[in-house]
Amino acid sequence: MFQTCNGRPHHRKNVLRAIYRAGDQASLNKKGGKKVGCHDLRHSCAGLLLSAGVPAPKVAAILRHADARVTPTVYAGVVESQRAELRDDLEAALR
Repeated sequence: MFQTCNGRPHHRKNVLRAIYRAGDQASLNKKGGKKVGCHDLRHSCAGLLLSAGVPAPKVAAILRHADARVTPTVYAGVVESQRAELRDDLEAALR
């Protein structure tokens, strides 16, 4: 995805170092704690998409899941904050 100035792909460790550095600069990484990494960015992307109402199959395609059923299974808790809103929608639909 990202290339060096020579046109070659970056080594994954270099990409991870850059993400760690960005996390440090954004004060997301606590001393002695786990640093923000690639998977955290992926998880955040999925959560933001699902929270914005993007359908799970589209989120699965963006995340390149081979099986779209993986997305709601893995990221089901990400939109937990919307549970009350969903309950209200369901109750309104059943009235």
